Amino acid sequence: LILDEATAAMDWELEDQLLVLIQNYLRKRQAALLIITHQPSLAARADRILLLQEGKIAFSGSHTELLNGENAYSNAFKQILHLTH
Repeated sequence: LILDEATAAMDWELEDQLLVLIQNYLRKRQAALLIITHQPSLAARADRILLLQEGKIAFSGSHTELLNGENAYSNAFKQILHLTH
């Protein structure tokens, strides 16, 4: 299943409900999910995150691995944390 910015217009509660339904569906079907998103909070839920730059995979890793590096993903989280403090 491929979702391209499918939750961009949803609030976090509706997004969470939808993702629970999708995860249940995928588990029953033994299927995979590819989420295309600009939302770091949504990407953080993935098993593996791929960051694209100029149409190529520039970084790949788990949420923790990418947070520990210097890349657009960790920079986005730093910006979010800066805005909330």
